[in-house]
Amino acid sequence: MTASAFVFDTTLYSMYAGYGRDFGANLVGNADFRMDFSLRIGAETHSGGIDGTRSGFSIVVTDESAQGIELSFWTDQVFAKNAAAGFPRGDSIAVDTTSKRDYRLTVLGGQYTLVTDGVPTLSGALASYAPYASWPFNVVPYGTPNYIFFGDNTSSASALVELSSITLAPVPEPAEWALMAVGLACVAGVVRRRRRAMAGAA
Repeated sequence: MTASAFVFDTTLYSMYAGYGRDFGANLVGNADFRMDFSLRIGAETHSGGIDGTRSGFSIVVTDESAQGIELSFWTDQVFAKNAAAGFPRGDSIAVDTTSKRDYRLTVLGGQYTLVTDGVPTLSGALASYAPYASWPFNVVPYGTPNYIFFGDNTSSASALVELSSITLAPVPEPAEWALMAVGLACVAGVVRRRRRAMAGAA
């Protein structure tokens, strides 16, 4: 077990388990954000769903308009869930999740990007899952703006998971905004100088 990791185990019973939080207060004035976390899937089993696409561990993230992405983890792959009846599997990639890996999930301009150990893994458009979810999941997590859920949200799968080092930050961060402002000011200054030079030569 990884030191200081949050561990939960649903392999012994078919119930829901996990952690969820409304993080809107953390990102006042910022619609875009990124979330870093470390994860190891110690064990995972699944059945049911469309083509057996249930997962013992999933991450659900929504933005300020409750548009979101659900990412599901097996021991050998990570895949996105489509916003459709039965939540069928969408884009996927082969990943050995039984080793601890560092992930970064970025939500920016209505799109998501997942990076695994520094390598881009999955990306796509956010979607509205709430219309396809039954109560109470159509409210929490899928219908709640600025919400994060980590866990097992199905009775058709189970997992043993170690989760750690979760951080959340706006995108771009305040320091990045400052650098962008300086950069734009420099570009504007160059443009003005070029225009003056062209006017003098005319």
